[in-house]
Amino acid sequence: ELAHQRPGHSAICDAQGEWGYAALAERVQAACGSLHGQGIDADATVGITLADETEHLVATLALLACGARQIVLATHDPASMRQQLAARVGLTHLLAGDGVPALEGVARVAWPCEARPATHATAAPAGGGRLVLRTSGTTGGVNLVAFDEAQIAAQAARHDDYRDERLLRLASIEHNNSKRHRLYCVWAGGCNVFRPPNAELVAFALAHGVSCLDISRMHAADLAASPDAHRLAGIKLRTGGSAVPFSVRRAVQERSTRELYFRCSNEACDA
Repeated sequence: ELAHQRPGHSAICDAQGEWGYAALAERVQAACGSLHGQGIDADATVGITLADETEHLVATLALLACGARQIVLATHDPASMRQQLAARVGLTHLLAGDGVPALEGVARVAWPCEARPATHATAAPAGGGRLVLRTSGTTGGVNLVAFDEAQIAAQAARHDDYRDERLLRLASIEHNNSKRHRLYCVWAGGCNVFRPPNAELVAFALAHGVSCLDISRMHAADLAASPDAHRLAGIKLRTGGSAVPFSVRRAVQERSTRELYFRCSNEACDA
């Protein structure tokens, strides 16, 4: 729908350039066609091991379009955890780039895959795709929570302000919270900005027109201490997820930006 409503509106911005929603939709459809041709359909459960955030997002959307279940097997996961998670979810395919070890009993699909036009047969029923997200829970173990497309959309409705944002999150898309917010941004029609790991934060944010920066407590403290923090004065800053001390919040507002939005675990105190 967004490809028709705002085809040229930036959907993705990274170090290589920008894509509009029409270009993103075309790439997702081509990837869906290729994945379907390699046996990935509504009966598949696919692990994603892609550190490149742009490629990871495209693969995620293509797998949703195929109707498959998917789970992140992060590049930083130890081999034992990857194998354990694969067994728990009944993994059928591993979608990974070069250099990622194979998983016993799991078919490997190389990424990037050969582009093929999507056909009618590749179109999955609306809401057919599933994300299996990992949370630590309260026991320290890995809990698995399944989200379908309708549930993602319902949560995205709480973030419709993303429609007019150019969103940069410092946490990798391989992490649960960051992946969900990247999808919320796509749903709203905003622009996901992806920063290369070694790019200097302030310079990159300014050069690529970032309007909303989402950071962790640790990043907030680092930003408050940065001599360049004042250059982000006009940018919306979002932080939360763990207790951010008042002293850190005040330092960010005094030294960087007054546009500070703080999230806490109790939704009643969202700000």
